[in-house]
Amino acid sequence: MADWPPKKNAAFTVTFPIYDADGDLVTGAASLDSEVSKDGGTFTDGTNEAGELATSSGIYSLVLTSTEMNADIVATITKTGTAGAKTAVNVMYTAARQLVDLAYPTTSGRSMDVDASGGVEVGSFQAGAITAAAIATDAIDADAMADGAITAATFAAGAIDAAAVANGAIDAATFAAGAIDSAAIATGAIDADALASDAVTEIRSLVSGTSDSGSTTTMVDAARTEADTDYWKGAWILFTSGNIANQCRLITAFDPATDTITFSPATTQAVATQTYEILPAGRSDVALWLGTAVNALQSGRVDAFVGAFAAAVITSGAFNAGAIDASAIAADAIGASELAADAVNEISDGIMTRASSNWEASAPVKSLGAAVMKAVHRIRDNAGTLEIYRSNGTTVHASQTVTTDATLNPIDELTGAA
Repeated sequence: MADWPPKKNAAFTVTFPIYDADGDLVTGAASLDSEVSKDGGTFTDGTNEAGELATSSGIYSLVLTSTEMNADIVATITKTGTAGAKTAVNVMYTAARQLVDLAYPTTSGRSMDVDASGGVEVGSFQAGAITAAAIATDAIDADAMADGAITAATFAAGAIDAAAVANGAIDAATFAAGAIDSAAIATGAIDADALASDAVTEIRSLVSGTSDSGSTTTMVDAARTEADTDYWKGAWILFTSGNIANQCRLITAFDPATDTITFSPATTQAVATQTYEILPAGRSDVALWLGTAVNALQSGRVDAFVGAFAAAVITSGAFNAGAIDASAIAADAIGASELAADAVNEISDGIMTRASSNWEASAPVKSLGAAVMKAVHRIRDNAGTLEIYRSNGTTVHASQTVTTDATLNPIDELTGAA
């Protein structure tokens, strides 16, 4: 290198004279022998040999390799076989940088301008060179800025948006207590145009993303890395692009193994690669409904009072089969006072006119139903056993042992009532 000082671990050419005992330059020095020492170590033969510059100049140069220059102190000696010539000695202190690294005059990208007063002027900074950590706490305060130095015109349109502010750079501690109050914000200063679209998303949603695939009831996004099952259950998913934009659905399940969100009801078309937001779960103020504090829930439900039903709104189809069974009716829920006279008549008429074929199979032997069958169905004395038949006249439902008395005139058989 031609620059100075010699650079560590970089090839360097050292130039030197060779003198005789009288101090005269020695030209054409013969049998030159150059050796190198690094950081005070043993002198060893150099990779290259010194040579005289031009013809009969008495000035010589030696090219040192980067390996030979890889030391803080590099020393060379050059001996000669010429009679009366003295050994030339060179000692160099290397540096990590050379003057060329602070090029004068200005060299784009690596130079400094020094003004007449010795001040250094910086033309520009590399992107990201000035960070929050580079500025000391309180270095920039009100006293550091001239009155009115920063106005609305100081900033280019849109210069300060969400991306311009580092995450967490502005927090509660940034502002003095009460620094931002209603008087500090001009009327109408914050309108729709003042908020970037991503800022609105940040305000209203918990997270946002882009789906990879899905169906009309599912959405898959590999970026959803939450580890818990049903992590998002109960929240809302709002699709913000594509053919299902602005459709909002309730999240009913989340599978962390497949990064799948399940929602309801179905969207009008299947999820593809739509952008989406997950919104917080809504909550209802039940106390506001009731106008009083809420009692404990009954079976997890909030009781409601219905003032009236539209005509014929409750039909037989409104009940599932078996929906009203014995367990659905509380003990003593239906007493004499709950039955109107005509209802009692309806029940008794139904009992008196109901055909026995509807209930005889389940009637216990010792029951009113069996007594009715004995009175109206076929009965027969079969060798001392009284057989009571069902309404078909062939199936024996119950039997009784008959004790006979020869002095009497026993009945042998009674047929069923006509």
